[in-house]
Amino acid sequence: MPCIWEIKDNKQVHYFKKDIGKDRELSQENPPNPYAQVNHELLNNISLWNMSQKGIKFHGVPLIHPKLDTKEEIEKIISNNFVYAIKVHGIATFTSPADI
Repeated sequence: MPCIWEIKDNKQVHYFKKDIGKDRELSQENPPNPYAQVNHELLNNISLWNMSQKGIKFHGVPLIHPKLDTKEEIEKIISNNFVYAIKVHGIATFTSPADI
């Protein structure tokens, strides 16, 4: 799902496009924190995979955003037993230490 953006009312608005069939796309505005939704799905799927496997354990590396993720969301992510590391989103989202 590629993320695209445009300027709307002097604000940067993010959208994602999803293929929904032959030569058809669905385009909709991202939620305020799209990373939280993706991380939730990632960790939920890892948990399900680990319950269904014998001997093999999966781990994940969630992507956090220093401005969009709350302290509570980050604490929840790093307390998950299946989180092996985290990746901090930065330059690609125009975020620097001065913005946090």
